[in-house]
Order: sequence, then structure tokens, then C-alpha cells
Amino acid sequence: MMNCSGYEFEGPYTDMGQLKNAPGVFLVLTAVNGLGWSFIEVGESENIRNAVAQADIRKWNLQNRGIIGIAVHYNEDGPQSRLSMLEHISASMDLPKA
Repeated sequence: MMNCSGYEFEGPYTDMGQLKNAPGVFLVLTAVNGLGWSFIEVGESENIRNAVAQADIRKWNLQNRGIIGIAVHYNEDGPQSRLSMLEHISASMDLPKA
């Protein structure tokens, strides 16, 4: 678990098979050997697993320091709730704390 902008996130997961086909907000992170995770971007989707699988990962690869991890906050409260979370996280740009 990790905290970002006051929200609890599961992960980060380096095996994308661990992601659920469920709605929520996700953080794209990078680290060297899984230590010292750094923020790349935040996203939201009705289906996190599909969104990550279909993402344009060029930006992720440019900022990759060794491994990519996805932290997730599953949220079934609807798209407006997810967009509000995404905006709050983007505005604060807090680095996740493991």
C-alpha cells in the first residue's frame, strides 16, 4: 500500500496480470530495483487493466529508471468521483510514499 494526496493505493504492481478489470484511478511509477518509486503520471478508467494494457507507453519508457509499476485505487463510485480524484492528485503532484 502507498499513499498519494491522501488516497490509499494498492501496489505498485509490476505484473500487470495483478490488475483488476475494475474502475478506478491508477498511478504509473518507476523505480530502480523496486526502491524509491517516482511518479510518471496518473490516469483513471472504467477498466484499469484494459487502460494500462492499451496505454501509449512512450512517455513511461522515456522516464523509466529500471522498472514500471502501477499503483491502483479501485473506485466504483462513478466517473465523476474518479475524475475528482485524478484532478486532486494532478494538482497536488504529491510523490507517492510507500
